[in-house]
Amino acid sequence: MRKMIILAGLCLMIAGCNTAKDDYNKGLELYAKEQYTEAVELFRKAAEQGDAKAQTDLGYCYAEGYGVEQSYPQAVAWYRKAAEQGDAWAQSYLGTCYAEGYGVEQSYAQATKWYKKAAEQGNIRAQNNLGNCYYYGNGVEQSYTKAVAWWRRAAEQGFAKAQNNLGSAYYGGYGVEQSYTKAVEWLRKACENGSEEACELLNKIK
Repeated sequence: MRKMIILAGLCLMIAGCNTAKDDYNKGLELYAKEQYTEAVELFRKAAEQGDAKAQTDLGYCYAEGYGVEQSYPQAVAWYRKAAEQGDAWAQSYLGTCYAEGYGVEQSYAQATKWYKKAAEQGNIRAQNNLGNCYYYGNGVEQSYTKAVAWWRRAAEQGFAKAQNNLGSAYYGGYGVEQSYTKAVEWLRKACENGSEEACELLNKIK
């Protein structure tokens, strides 16, 4: 009898997980079609079952006002749930909320804490933002060398903002030996990836 109860419980757990995943995937399909209200409903169902990706995307919808009334406090609440489960995108977004004071008291210390968690998982957005924090000394001891190191990680993954930052560092000699050749190399990549700022600097160098 006990074995049957345990098996029944496992079946319910598995069914719940499958339901959350299904709801989330259906939500993504609706989101892609810009049916935001319907997408949010499904994200919420999955998020309330603990799905970290759904929590992250629901937070994003609240941050941007997609399918719901825009609310940074709600965005932060859902980002935090996912971030505490280790979701890198949620950690990155939560870092930005702290950096900008969106829905929380502004804190660079908290921003860098969450950026680091996401950056160490390979999140390109967090790596670039953490590089910015080191460049300006926001929430961490100022270090051009560490700024460049984090920008490089994101740049090598094709992130245009980081490629622009790395190219600019080579152009100015910040944290690296000054090199117009390497500056042009990275600025060109950034320009090709859509960075207008990189295109402008590239034209000045030429």
